[in-house]
Amino acid sequence: MAGCRRDRRVLPDKVRPDHLRGDRVVVEVHAGEFVEGTVTANDGGRLRVQATVGGEILDLGEGDALRPGEGGTKISEGAYAVCGIGEARWVACRVVSIDGDQAAIALAGDAPQRIPSRRVVVPGELTRLNIERHFGRTEARAAYRQALRVAGPPPIDSAWRPRPEERLIVRRGEEWVSARVAELERERVLVRCVGEDRAVEFPYADVRPAPPYPVAPWTGGFVLVRPAAEARPWEAMRVASFAEDEAAVVVDEHGDRSTRALRDLVPLGLPPAPSAN
Repeated sequence: MAGCRRDRRVLPDKVRPDHLRGDRVVVEVHAGEFVEGTVTANDGGRLRVQATVGGEILDLGEGDALRPGEGGTKISEGAYAVCGIGEARWVACRVVSIDGDQAAIALAGDAPQRIPSRRVVVPGELTRLNIERHFGRTEARAAYRQALRVAGPPPIDSAWRPRPEERLIVRRGEEWVSARVAELERERVLVRCVGEDRAVEFPYADVRPAPPYPVAPWTGGFVLVRPAAEARPWEAMRVASFAEDEAAVVVDEHGDRSTRALRDLVPLGLPPAPSAN
């Protein structure tokens, strides 16, 4: 089979002009998201592809499918690509380095790993841009979450203690939920979370008053936002700016903006020190 040998550093590019029934392909179903499937029909350049996992039937243009496992394009370190992880899973990736028939790749938000070079598909320009944006969104969310962790809990006077029947927010795991004081103890407070009948103990370190809050939020700082349904957790968002009528424009980790009343916000962490100027 010497005539079938090819340079192992060469990776697949866009598919050949014609797809045949039975061909295995990789399809971008959403921006930066991929599935493997098998061509079941080719009708004048329109493909029907059955997904390997789940069996979903996909209808797409012939140019929107990638064929894994064929040579034609060299790997470039730092390039965005589509990588086969496991038997039939294909994901957006970035090529970190190349060593013979092995490629070190990074997935969005994950540490580098090594896969065979033949499991890396070099996409067309539109898909490459989608993958680049996917990495950018993932890295922005990771930075957002790290900044949120550093911010810390809502600030409170160390001498504060809740009053009987007072409305509170309490930290349960990584979430803050609405509650009401059921009973006060020396080191702990028993509360009933909204929507629950049983009283639960919380240390005072995990208990805060419900807003309005004595500390005003600030631009760039994180806040907890009162949920529309009282039994749902309070969502952490970042203050982008302030609006009229005692309101703030807040941004979630996906970049979606909304306007919320200041009375429905609880600041997280301490405000920045005033400028020396």
